[in-house]
Amino acid sequence: MHISTVSMKRVEHLTVNLCVQLLLGIPLEMVHKWWRVVLVYLAGVLAGSLCSSVTDPDVNLAGGSGGVYAILTAHIATILMNWREMSFPCIQLFIYLTVIVGDLAMSIYQRCWLRRSNGVGYVAHLAGALAGVLVGIWVLKNFRPTKKETYLWWVAVFTFSVLMGAMIVLNFVYDTWLRK
Repeated sequence: MHISTVSMKRVEHLTVNLCVQLLLGIPLEMVHKWWRVVLVYLAGVLAGSLCSSVTDPDVNLAGGSGGVYAILTAHIATILMNWREMSFPCIQLFIYLTVIVGDLAMSIYQRCWLRRSNGVGYVAHLAGALAGVLVGIWVLKNFRPTKKETYLWWVAVFTFSVLMGAMIVLNFVYDTWLRK
């Protein structure tokens, strides 16, 4: 019973990930080109993997949730960088933030308060979400850049680079000295 329940949850999780990739990734690809979306997705997978291996090393990652969250939050980056060019940006931003915060809050509640450890790497989701915003800001198209958006672009590049560098160093330090 336990094995079939775990397998079913994993299939369900992978199915949701695939649906989100299709429903949210395709519109991004139509506007920004496929290779930009692939870079955002891969940045989310990398960030999720690195961050999870440092902060939650006992969870086995099996899927692209970091990349899926990166695609989800890349929409936020698009809204931020193209605010004046978008129709109803406040409503769009509210909808995306509600979905993301609601999902993360439910996941944290289940894991921390209900103590349901279903093997899902929630840190990978969170790191992927952060990577999606940061990499989305500097990889996805900005249709009419302003001075403020150019500044935000540099902040995103710097922040992502520093965070990834720190995670790489922490992975090395953790593997070398702390896991002994």
